[in-house]
Amino acid sequence: MSSLSDDLPPRRRRPSTPAHSAQRPPCAVEAEAAELGCVLWDQKALDVMLAGGRTADDYYDLRHGTVFDVMVGLREAREPVTVETVVVALRGRKLLDDVGGVHFVSALQDASPSAAGVEYFSEAVTRKAAARRMVQVLEDGADAIRRSADDEYAVLDAIERDVLKVCERRGPKRAGVKQLVHAAIGWIEDKFNAKGRLGGLPTGFADLDRATDGMHPGDLIVPAADTSVGKTSLAMNVVEHVLLSSKFNAAVFSLEMTAEQLVRRLLVSAARVDVDRLRDGELVEGDFPALTSWAGAISRCGLHVVDDVDTLQQIRAEARRLHQEHGLALVVVDYIQLVAGAGKRDGNREQEVSAVAAGLKAMARELRVPVIAPSQVNEDGRLRESRAIGQHADQVWSLERNGEEKDAELAAQDGEAVSLWLLKNRNGRRGVRVDLTFMKCFTRFENAARGGEPQ
Repeated sequence: MSSLSDDLPPRRRRPSTPAHSAQRPPCAVEAEAAELGCVLWDQKALDVMLAGGRTADDYYDLRHGTVFDVMVGLREAREPVTVETVVVALRGRKLLDDVGGVHFVSALQDASPSAAGVEYFSEAVTRKAAARRMVQVLEDGADAIRRSADDEYAVLDAIERDVLKVCERRGPKRAGVKQLVHAAIGWIEDKFNAKGRLGGLPTGFADLDRATDGMHPGDLIVPAADTSVGKTSLAMNVVEHVLLSSKFNAAVFSLEMTAEQLVRRLLVSAARVDVDRLRDGELVEGDFPALTSWAGAISRCGLHVVDDVDTLQQIRAEARRLHQEHGLALVVVDYIQLVAGAGKRDGNREQEVSAVAAGLKAMARELRVPVIAPSQVNEDGRLRESRAIGQHADQVWSLERNGEEKDAELAAQDGEAVSLWLLKNRNGRRGVRVDLTFMKCFTRFENAARGGEPQ
């Protein structure tokens, strides 16, 4: 196999490594040539490459990237992909001299004896392209850290995000309309075969799940309410259902309560132990078995509580780590207004909260999990400090008490009627009211249709 690595035209070579390093970036120029040669032997090899996510940027030799683009254009035009057609197409684009003329294209076919090795050569090209991208990310990150005065966390967050993008860059990123149509038909068939089963992760509240089809990957869900109406309780009830009923893993970023307080609250709520009796040390005989049983269940579940972060960058970095190590199905951030944004505060709190909401939505899409982020509301019922929270959210749940405040003893016995209004539902019905019962003594919500009975 002839070597093409030493005759790259200087003006066409990719940017070299920095002056402090004389080493050439990772590359497999011979494999690049052989991969393209496979296409010239059998144009179906190009389909294998495209299915693997090949792009012109994957080639170190820019001439190879140019030839690849021409080959793709011919394939899309239903033209044969041969030495002759590639040469004609390059000449028509006035690129033939740039790649080295007819001799260069002919040499590509000689670089591979047949099309049989396309997968082997493609793997080598993909691996070296990923290595080059990783080197570039780390070098850019090092430069950014040197330039950064007081925003190191933001730089580290960007580096981590870009490293993960390189690691995840396997397979096609853009699907053609044919693939999209097939995916849509598949989704319709799945819904038909499901016969009413949820398409997303269940919350545990039947009416809410029917209205939303569950919580979907990439969704930002914002339970909104005034202080002490039950935002955190609702979020933790959903977490409890995901952990103990659906048997998935979840992460909770608690910016208000400590991890110990949050787990204690989850345990008491799941065991349905009266918090007032617990606080006064007046537990009854049946409380201890319930607490012991639920303590065992919670200790075995995939709950991860983080209470020592307060910035968006820290939350996203830790969520990525947990997702890589454990595989999360749900992330809760309690709550939006307590999260600090990137950089210094300039006094514009609305812009900062808007940036936090946008960052949480980006995290949901990046991790492909639903993110629940409760938000406080103003006296007029609007989301506090930023209307943009609602713009970034996929679902907004507004919690409202029904009627006057109940007598404490009566509320403890019967519960308090609460309406959950589905103010926004990007992928379904909105304006729907879901009736819930808030059992204040247990700090938990129940389906109202069940009269407050345990789920």
